Amino acid sequence: MSDAAPDSPYRERLIEAMADSIREQGYRGTTIAEIVARARTSRRTFYEHFAGREDCFLALFRRTNDAAIAAIVAAVDPQAAWTEQVDHALDRFVDTLLEDPRLNVSFARELPGLGVEAASAQRAAVEHFADLIVRLVNTDAMREAGVVPVDRHTALLLVGGLRELVVHAAEHAEDLGAIKPVARDVLKAVLDPERKRW
Repeated sequence: MSDAAPDSPYRERLIEAMADSIREQGYRGTTIAEIVARARTSRRTFYEHFAGREDCFLALFRRTNDAAIAAIVAAVDPQAAWTEQVDHALDRFVDTLLEDPRLNVSFARELPGLGVEAASAQRAAVEHFADLIVRLVNTDAMREAGVVPVDRHTALLLVGGLRELVVHAAEHAEDLGAIKPVARDVLKAVLDPERKRW
């Protein structure tokens, strides 16, 4: 990637143009020519901000995940009952994926085949969401309710399962709204203070 400013308006236009193209024709059908045409800029400007198409795709992926994490944090009241916190966090998590299903399916299916940097970015995103779950559960309000802090392995399992559930539903044109109650039930079962632990 070039030394261009990360908050450049051209950079943001190019990232959004890539997102629009993926929504319409998928990542494989998205070319640099298509991106620059949608962004109303030039190839030269594109290469001032990105090393190539994959680099732009990764920037879009990271931006999307950062926004989703911020939205989940904003949706959760740490003083609410633990069941409400689960509902609000899960609703927001699923909503962020459902708001842009084509884009999120593309992330899930295309990133693993794009090399070491892309695979690393995907792992980092899953880990960030897992860290968020650990952080949201490890609070005074949760402990007072008897909820046992979630370890990182459990959080990784939950995040991976939830993301795959959403992608599967989107790919098979299933009722995406049906995901929420299933996800709530699973997470509440894991966090339930009465759950037997071995």
